[in-house]
Parts: sequence; structure tokens; C-alpha cells
Amino acid sequence: MHCNWTLPEGDADYSSRWKDIKIRFAKQIPKTEQRSEVHMDYVHINPVKHDLVERVRDWSYSTFHRYIELGVYPEDWAGASELELDAGEPLRDR
Repeated sequence: MHCNWTLPEGDADYSSRWKDIKIRFAKQIPKTEQRSEVHMDYVHINPVKHDLVERVRDWSYSTFHRYIELGVYPEDWAGASELELDAGEPLRDR
């Protein structure tokens, strides 16, 4: 999610406000809502796509590590630079 906004004068607590927005949004999603594989692939590949890390597993903040433990992804998933997601966003050349 991306947005532009201005905090009230004298209020610099951006992170708490953003956290509150995300929590309120997440609570509105029905517990039966399923996440698609493409959605999860897109989320996990973003740190690589934006040159924050070389490999998906190198992004320590990712839920990717939990999915490795659950056997959903292999640890070396998306290691190839020619990977292209069904979401229509090819990775840049390395």
C-alpha cells in the first residue's frame, strides 16, 4: 500500500499511525480470505526487485522464513535472475 499524507502540526509519530491503519485494515479481512500463491510470491520477491538484497532469504523481515519452515518454499526459491512473476513484473537483470 502506498499513500501520501500529512501529520497534524507537532505530530511526528508516523510509525504508530501507520501501524494503526494496517491493524484496522487487517481486522476487516475475513478469516476465510485466502492469499494466492502469486500474491505471496510478489510480496516475497519485492526486496530483491528493489535491490535491497541479492536473495529472498536475505531479507530478515520477511514471512518467507516462516514459509520455508512450513515447507511451502525451498530456501533457495527465486535465486535465478531471470525469474518473472505471473504478476507481470520481471526482475531486473543482474
